[in-house]
Amino acid sequence: MSQGPGRLDPLLARLDVQPRPFRAFLWALMTMDLRGFHYGKATGTGANATISPLFWVVGQFLTASLLLSAFLFARVDATFFAFAGLVTAVLCLFSAVVVEFNEAALDPRDRTVIGHRPLTPRTYAAARMGNFLFYVALLGCALSVFPAVVGGFLRDAGPFYVPAYLWASLLACLATASLVILVLTTIGADAPLESAQSVLAWTQIVLILLVFYGAQLVVRKGTSDLALFAADPPGWVGWLPPMWLARWVDLAAREGPTPGVLSFAAAGALAALLLLAAAVFQLGRAYGNLQVGGAAWRRVALPHPVRPGSVSGGLLTRLFARGRIEGAGFWLTRTHFARDPELKMRSWPLFSMAGGAALLAVATGNCGDPLRVSDASAVLPIAVIALLASALPPIVQNVSFSRDSEAVFLLESAPLADSARILTGVRKAVLVTLFYPALLALFALLAWAWRDPLHALLHTGVAWLVVEGAARWSMVSVLRGYPFREAMVRGATMGPIVLASGVVTGAASTLGLVHFFAARSPAGFGAFAGGLALALLLLDRWSAARTRALLGRVQRG
Repeated sequence: MSQGPGRLDPLLARLDVQPRPFRAFLWALMTMDLRGFHYGKATGTGANATISPLFWVVGQFLTASLLLSAFLFARVDATFFAFAGLVTAVLCLFSAVVVEFNEAALDPRDRTVIGHRPLTPRTYAAARMGNFLFYVALLGCALSVFPAVVGGFLRDAGPFYVPAYLWASLLACLATASLVILVLTTIGADAPLESAQSVLAWTQIVLILLVFYGAQLVVRKGTSDLALFAADPPGWVGWLPPMWLARWVDLAAREGPTPGVLSFAAAGALAALLLLAAAVFQLGRAYGNLQVGGAAWRRVALPHPVRPGSVSGGLLTRLFARGRIEGAGFWLTRTHFARDPELKMRSWPLFSMAGGAALLAVATGNCGDPLRVSDASAVLPIAVIALLASALPPIVQNVSFSRDSEAVFLLESAPLADSARILTGVRKAVLVTLFYPALLALFALLAWAWRDPLHALLHTGVAWLVVEGAARWSMVSVLRGYPFREAMVRGATMGPIVLASGVVTGAASTLGLVHFFAARSPAGFGAFAGGLALALLLLDRWSAARTRALLGRVQRG
């Protein structure tokens, strides 16, 4: 990149921005983000992926906006069509900015790389914001192109719909991104932000699923309800800023560039520019706080020190783990789930099939109680159990990998009285962290849908027995030693789980068929549940023996 004088240098100097460092840092940021791990949390993609995670996010945004536009076309008026597109754009961009705030807007690691260079906080903020606006523009285009083009063909859309919608979408995206930066740099983006990132990382995928399944539901029940809602939405919708912009889009599309339309457009542009200027100021201030002597440098006392040689497992460890060895495996696994976002991002999406089937069953009226009905409406609630169990082999496979895999020698060399108890603690931690919340949500959903908490509890109890059995089989057939012992390499997380997944899915599906017929009578259901409990006891002994033999071979080898 040329370092000669540029046309914008006088303007940059007037703004107290160093021209040459600004251009060099901006070029470095854009080059690294296009090639590296940018937006990896939103896709579960690692830095060594062939396709940059950024392009996966663009594809997800394009898919969400395309599905929404195709479904709403010719079913709602132009105002509601624009409102739905703008709301989707705001939600997706908000999630992307929050999830990748450290990578896109303010990375504390920048201080260790460029802290020794004469780069002023305002220059840093201008370069960061320039790089950030490039991605906002890219993602905003992905979210706006289909609603703008498809909306232009609506029957009641005026001739200026496309430019009006693009202008409104630009204002919405700039305002959303600037507000997120202002809020996060003001409150401090540390521990609370990490929790929000974990929740929002898959927002765009959830939106795609909601649009896909929601479209099926509306088509099944007819589009009259949607048309009525779009024609007369609740009063609170009118107070939302996207609705203000949507009404302006409809007015501008029909009347063209009238003085009133242009005044609103100018006022919106001024508000967005003011927010943008405030965001640049806050970024410069936050970077200044990262410098030595800044406000961010202060003494922090470590709360609740832990005695060396011990672990602080908390209440869940004391409730579910028996003994210190199980407690160590339990604590180690839950700690990895809490600290490793890649592990969570590889695990939580595996529940999408079970969750989607449960919600689809309730939404479409196919959520029959197997203890009361014997028709096809009881199939989906039983199928949810098999889908939950089928998620266990890949999740157990995920527990094999860690970014700190070299530290496994501490486990392999530890003088443990019964090393198999480590894997027992790992299994319990996987179930408590992921599957018990899912089973609790299934119970609540069925209790509400069936209006019978007792039957929902019995059905969830069967699901618990099946999941516990699948967990024991998966631990023996998938793990090849201690947990977290494998390094993360491309394609390794797929692993040799085809056979284990096939066995679990086949066994769970067969049990579901038996469940369907056994639930027709109380005696049959009791015999079925008792058989599952007995099989679980036998499987527990067999898996414990196999685990001791496996770990014995690992320690000898």
